[in-house]
Amino acid sequence: MVSFRCLSSSVFCLFIFATSNAVSNALFSIACAMLGICVVYQQMRYCKTKMTWPQKGVQVPYWLFFGLLLLASLILGDKNSIKKAFDFWYWSIPFWLVFFACKNKEDEKSFYFGLAGSVLFVSLVSVYQFFLLPFGTPIKSLYGQHNHFSTMLVLNLPFLVMPLFKKQILPQGCRNIVLLSAIMGCFSLLLTLSRGGIIGFFLSGFITIFFLIVNKSIEIYKIKHLLMSLLLLTIIFSGAFCYINGGWTRGSDNERNLLLQSSYAMWQDHKLAGIGLGNWRQEYAKHYILPQAKEPNLDMPHNNVAYFFSTTGILGGVGYLAFIVGVLTYLYKMIKKQPGNIFLQALLWSVLAITIHGMVDVGITFKAAFRLLSALMGFTMAFINLYDE
Repeated sequence: MVSFRCLSSSVFCLFIFATSNAVSNALFSIACAMLGICVVYQQMRYCKTKMTWPQKGVQVPYWLFFGLLLLASLILGDKNSIKKAFDFWYWSIPFWLVFFACKNKEDEKSFYFGLAGSVLFVSLVSVYQFFLLPFGTPIKSLYGQHNHFSTMLVLNLPFLVMPLFKKQILPQGCRNIVLLSAIMGCFSLLLTLSRGGIIGFFLSGFITIFFLIVNKSIEIYKIKHLLMSLLLLTIIFSGAFCYINGGWTRGSDNERNLLLQSSYAMWQDHKLAGIGLGNWRQEYAKHYILPQAKEPNLDMPHNNVAYFFSTTGILGGVGYLAFIVGVLTYLYKMIKKQPGNIFLQALLWSVLAITIHGMVDVGITFKAAFRLLSALMGFTMAFINLYDE
């Protein structure tokens, strides 16, 4: 008879697989329901002690973000915006599911098999498309847009790359599949031709290395290996990108500047609570699009700061900044306390990457990306407690 521990590990692996590629909403929903049942059963059957909750360093910016989004929407009284505010919280449910599901160090193995298998799966599809489509076509794998694909990759890759520079961290049998998945994931990131994703991934990697050097959080020779690997990849990516894309600039670059100007005008007219989370598209098309702009049907300004300030005003804009800065500050402090916890270092890289990428693209406003970020945060918070134990 299959033990509950074995069953819950399999469900957790499936959930991580479904969350980290998000190519099937049905699979995610099924995995989410199954993991929820396992969490409830585990809590009722095995956990006799008081429930452990995520630390305040994460919970405070987490609830501040959602609270201010909801407050701005309630002030406007717009039903669609109120619903969208609740949607952001709904997308973060993987944070709680994963946190309460991880009660044992063995969950690390399930996590890596799910994550590596997921990235390897979508990367193989991207390689197939690369050989099938005309040279220079941005590859989107199984996603609707190539930028969506790159957004998911920049969140996943740090959790595959960082453990490779600390041999004892990976469970037996995981290292080879993680290495292969990391290589394929990096290659797929190049194939997306997403400048925001590529720049965000490498720039945040260098910033993370700087933090680790300051904190002395990893052996110096490992830092050198990681830094040299990142420098080499940066040079290769830069050359390959320019060769495939014909340079770093594109004709649509000015459109992003126009979007920022329009978003600033929205915020100027609605400073406290913005125009509403669900109203950016119609307000932009009807009242704020500039004569030079050529894309009237956009859903957001391709900049998370501009999006939250224009749609939720000072309230939501400050909430977004508090969430990002609060989480990054917490991770930086925890790395000092747990210098050997590789998941803290990987999450720091992922949060920085999605934040930088979100300055020129969808960032956490992409539902699948926010779900994945939430799951990665929940896993890291759970292993902070397990690391102490």
